[in-house]
Amino acid sequence: MIKLKKITPLFNFVLTTADNVMDYEETNGIITNATKLHARSDLQKVIAIGPMVKGISIGDTVCINPKRYAKVGHKPNSISENIEHNSVNITYVFDDYEIDGKLCMLITDGDIKFVVNDMEEIKTEKPKDIILSSKPSIVL
Repeated sequence: MIKLKKITPLFNFVLTTADNVMDYEETNGIITNATKLHARSDLQKVIAIGPMVKGISIGDTVCINPKRYAKVGHKPNSISENIEHNSVNITYVFDDYEIDGKLCMLITDGDIKFVVNDMEEIKTEKPKDIILSSKPSIVL
């Protein structure tokens, strides 16, 4: 078994973090946007770059375009459901590597939409818990 400690990408390849979305939308204690939970984040940090990469530096935060990694298919063993409901299953297959114990992905500079020069994270308040009365009542 070989453990990678550090790599240098070739040509126009870029090594970035492989961070997942940690935020999720919650309404009244119910997760309403569960599809983004555990999904790959659009914003990643650049770890290493190849010699042909221009305009991107190590340490930059970049916005990636995952379209090239999308695999479109249908749910297995559900032909009738696929025909009736036109259910399409989209999965993303990234070129992931574990380097120095951290999950990273190797992409090309063409997979990067833009470099983030400045950003501010805005925290949203979570809704307060709903307290229900132990006695049923009707409010008019």
